Amino acid sequence: MLKQAEIRQWNKYNNSFRLARSTRTRVQQLQRKYKEQQLGDEHFEDRSRQLKDLPLLSTDFYSWLKLTEWDRLNAAFWDMQAYWKMLERKRRQLEKEEKEQMVDRAVGTTLPQSIRHIQFDLRDLMSQVSSEVFTIFSLKSTHI
Repeated sequence: MLKQAEIRQWNKYNNSFRLARSTRTRVQQLQRKYKEQQLGDEHFEDRSRQLKDLPLLSTDFYSWLKLTEWDRLNAAFWDMQAYWKMLERKRRQLEKEEKEQMVDRAVGTTLPQSIRHIQFDLRDLMSQVSSEVFTIFSLKSTHI
């Protein structure tokens, strides 16, 4: 039987998992759009291009439970920054390619615009996490 504190932790974990899954779904949709626009085939898979510099997103509940709030937020903040930087590089590359090709798109959202929307979401989330980290740090400082 889970105690009240464990139930709250479980709910936080489930919420984080749900948000991560939602973000992953949006990224997968963007990936399909990218493959279709850039490669002409949404099912193309280039296994030689691995994104080794990106953080892993898998943490089971019991490992997550052992982390302090500070550790969770701090790790999330740095992981989100890594993703944001990768998206920024890719968006700039695509914008440059579009300018070079002089692609006119009267209707629809371009891939760089879709990436920018995800970056806005990540920026807002990083800001929120940063604020929470600051709050926890401030509380720790007042108790010393």
